[in-house]
Amino acid sequence: MTATATRTRPRRIALQQAPGPTAPAVGERPRSTHDIAEALGIPRQQLLDLVAAEAELRHYSIQETADLLGVSKRWLAGLVAARQVGCTFIANQAKFTAAHIRQLSTANEVDPAAIGRRTA
Repeated sequence: MTATATRTRPRRIALQQAPGPTAPAVGERPRSTHDIAEALGIPRQQLLDLVAAEAELRHYSIQETADLLGVSKRWLAGLVAARQVGCTFIANQAKFTAAHIRQLSTANEVDPAAIGRRTA
């Protein structure tokens, strides 16, 4: 490239986004599912079905799962390495579905009614 030649940057083209529901302003009440379904022009039940289907297919990383459960990433990664928890490996990375996370959270659940005081 010569000293007189100048480099031109390609222009950024703004992608047009379809109008949709916006996040509520600070201090404003969050939108209900009725409002969102009306804004999208679909029945509320169809919106709820779409959300449920997306949640069922969603896979969470070790960090996201640890954050949800309130545990450290290192602790959870140790359980995965020891194969002590259920998970799915995608592209050689451990991923957790909602079912895996529910299983983890109830694995060591304690029922207070089942644990009574010992009587001598």
